[in-house]
This record gives sequence, C-alpha cells and structure tokens, in this order.
Amino acid sequence: MVSRVTNFLIFLSLSLLILSCRITKITLLQPPPLIDNLPQIETGYYTAHRIEDGKVNEERGNNFLGEGIYFYRDEYLVDSIYFIGVHGAFLPNYYIKSRIVDSKVEHFWVNADKSSDRGVIIFERGNSKHQMLTLYKENEKQEVELRYIFHEPLKKTDEEVLIAHRGTCYQPPFNDEGIYPANTIPAFESALHSGYEGFELDVRVTKDKRFILSHDVDLGVISSINSNINTMNLDEIVGILVTASTTIPERRIASANALIAANLPSLKQVLDKYIDDPRLKTITVDIKPDPEDDILLAAEYDFKGMSEENQKKILFLTRTQKVAKGLRDIAPYSTIGLEGSKGIEVFDEPEKYLPEAVKLPRLSHNAISLNARLMLTRFDDHEESIYDMKRLVEIAHHFNYKVVGWTVSDEDRMNKLREANVFSDYVLSDAPFYKWALQEMKYYEQKK
Repeated sequence: MVSRVTNFLIFLSLSLLILSCRITKITLLQPPPLIDNLPQIETGYYTAHRIEDGKVNEERGNNFLGEGIYFYRDEYLVDSIYFIGVHGAFLPNYYIKSRIVDSKVEHFWVNADKSSDRGVIIFERGNSKHQMLTLYKENEKQEVELRYIFHEPLKKTDEEVLIAHRGTCYQPPFNDEGIYPANTIPAFESALHSGYEGFELDVRVTKDKRFILSHDVDLGVISSINSNINTMNLDEIVGILVTASTTIPERRIASANALIAANLPSLKQVLDKYIDDPRLKTITVDIKPDPEDDILLAAEYDFKGMSEENQKKILFLTRTQKVAKGLRDIAPYSTIGLEGSKGIEVFDEPEKYLPEAVKLPRLSHNAISLNARLMLTRFDDHEESIYDMKRLVEIAHHFNYKVVGWTVSDEDRMNKLREANVFSDYVLSDAPFYKWALQEMKYYEQKK
C-alpha cells in the first residue's frame, strides 16, 4: 500500500513538473511588449539647420551638430521589453543611442572621448518634409531642423550584383565623398537603403578566435586604440568607436578621418542584423591574412549550422586553398572566391584559379575574385585591358565560375565594360550611392 502511494506521489510530482515546464515554455514564447515612440525617421543623412527665435536658418550647420547627422532605426530587447530605438552619429566622436528608463524610451548623445559629456535628445514631429530635434547639453538647449537628403534608389543591369565595397563609406583616395567610416553598420545600412544588393566587409581574427570587422590588424589605424586585434579578445574590441578608414593594409599613412564616427561591430552582429533582411542579396566576407587554422575556427563559430538559404547569401573571398576547403566544409552552399590582388594571377596561375582549364580537378572554390580596377589601368589603351577582362570572364563562365570584380568605381570604365558586354557576376564599388545613381540613370538614358 505504501509503495502504491509512493508511486502515485512520484507520478503526480512528475506530472506537475511537466505541466509547469509547458506553462513556462508557453509564457517564454509570448512576444515581449513593444515600445516604439519614434516618429517616422528615414534611414539616411540629414542636413542640420539652426532654429533661432522660431525661424529656421536656411544655411547648413549647427555649432554642435555640424552640417549633418545620420540616423538609422534599430531594435532592442532590454529587461524583456522589446523596443524600437535609434542609432546615429554626427561629427567625429559623437554618436546617438537609445535606452529604456522606467519603461520609456530615452534617446541621448554621447561623446566617445569624454564619458561625462552626454545629453538628452527629444524627437518632435515636424511637417511632412522635416524632422525637428531638440538637444539638451547641461543647461543649454538647442533646437534644430533636420532635412532628409532624398535620393533615387540605385539602378543596375540584370547581369550584375552590385556590392558596396565596405559599405557606402569614406574610403580615400577612391571615394572622398562618403561620410561614414568603412566596415560599420551605418555604411552597410546606407548601402542597402541606396539600392545596393549587398555589401563587402573585411574580417580579422581576435585573440579568442572570433571575427571582428577591420581591414587592418592594427586598431590604431581606425581608432584611438593602439593595439593589435590578435592580442585582444572580441569583447574588448567590439563597440569601439571607428573614426577613420584605410585603403591599404598596414599603411597608417593611408588612413583618413571620416566625417562621422561609428561603432565597430563583430561579424556575428552584422550577420544577425542583416542575413534575413529582404533588401540583402549578398554579404561579401573578405578574409584578411591571419593564421589559417584561426580563420577556420572563427568561421566555424559564425557560420556552422547556418541554414542553406542563408549560406547562399554569403560570398567568401580568400587567397588560400586551405581556407577555401575549410569554408566549403563549414558552409557548403556558400560562394567561395579565390582572390588575386593583381587580377592577372588568373592567367599566370590557371592551375590554382581555373584548374579545369588545364585539365585538373576542381578545387574548393567556385568563384574568382580579381582586381578589376588594376586590370583596367595596366595599359594606356583601354581596349587591350577590356579585351583581357572579357577573355577572363568568358573562360571563367565556361567552367561555371562566378567572377568578382573589385573595385570598379570609375564611370568611364564601367560604361566601356558594359558596351563591350563584359559583366562580372559581382561588382564591388567604392562609389557613393548618389554618384552611382546618377551614373546608372545616365547609362540607361543613353541606351533608350
């Protein structure tokens, strides 16, 4: 009798435990409360205009904001409350964030160089064209009218996927008209908002074998942190303020201050934010020189288990066959490009880049990445350069390799390639969105 009672009590306890788990699971799956008190802020760049005595100054510029400010809406989950906030930046070293205080969303600006220098921002609905903004700095109050810079979405040909090289960013010497530092969220957001179908980013490996976005191993090139990435863990680096862009690896003299600063993200943060974005067709991950085994450990952390659909949105660029093979094992549905820095390597080393062309078995890559800009400037005679490009693309396509051309930003060269029916599958561009839009519209007008 005692045994029966004991068994019944055990059965009852287990039943209650299972029921409790199910109730808990159901509760956890319920969506958190949503807070969104922002006016309709368009992602993009706004010019700032002073408001004095109720009148708006038509000239650009404010003694605090400078000439312009960049906004993009973001999503947050804090203390089981889901809310829509805003990120943004103005002038070097100043950026905008959101937080939740007493179940209300608060927006504030921060000076990255002075942790005590911060202030509250109040958004106010303006008319249909403009956004009103009030900033409080200590006892000072500034009212500003922001005017959105509208632009036409990017147009493209059907044969190409246009990729923004490190985002639409400030990238001297090829693009000195951008405003955001390379490899940052504002540069990527601007690219997708402008009509690009994707963006390219550079990754380096941290001490704890994770990918952080950076073109150089030396953080001093892009920020005030004078340390190498491979000597620091990811959580020590992620979020630092990027104030400069660089063009050539390890060349500090090639770095230059961007007009607007932004936080440095990890690759995982970028993937989490954009991989399911309907605007995105391709994220190009350019793997910079690091120990091969470390690269593959970092790649496994970010890409292992990614769905087939999302893997197909990834285009890897690497210069080594070992990394290409490892990436194929980790993300078999991705596109993997073997990269040549001069472009002509494909002709000089066909056994590496196009093995089938010399009757060797295919390796792990299924794309070829080449320096199209350099190829197109090797000769004074553009016709000879274009002939080489055309021959290379035709051979690659014959053996079912995709072609990645970087970085074709010159209007004349792009139009000459198109007129010769030379189309890379992916075109990496440094051109800012508005210059591309004008160029594309001009091209289509001439073709009508």
